[in-house]
Amino acid sequence: MGQALRSLSGIHVLFVDDNVDAREIVSSYLRYFGAVVKVAASAEDALDSYGRVTPDVVITDLSMPGRDGTWLLKQIRKASRGFAVPVIALTAFGGRYDRALMLHQGFDDYLTKPVSAEQLAKTVGRFVGR
Repeated sequence: MGQALRSLSGIHVLFVDDNVDAREIVSSYLRYFGAVVKVAASAEDALDSYGRVTPDVVITDLSMPGRDGTWLLKQIRKASRGFAVPVIALTAFGGRYDRALMLHQGFDDYLTKPVSAEQLAKTVGRFVGR
């Protein structure tokens, strides 16, 4: 594999989305670039995973049934190392969520679906010094 394809090699990413197709696509993109990916189908499952092993980056969907991505962000920020871990919002509802508002709420970045593999890798890479 070329250098670009390994740009996220060894980076641990927790990806949260209630949509199975989105989980498969985004996690495949991240793995393509060498990331170690843990997926969660809900904010509660993600928080449980986060509590066991702190990832280098968290990517969370905003709109999920029950607890949403903003709830997850608040829980992560309360946790040990919670402010050291970048949390990136990802949503299909670009018009409903304003980028400035998401950043103001404490997300480190904001992406809209569909996201390209390159855009995803570049965004994650920016937070892990790659």
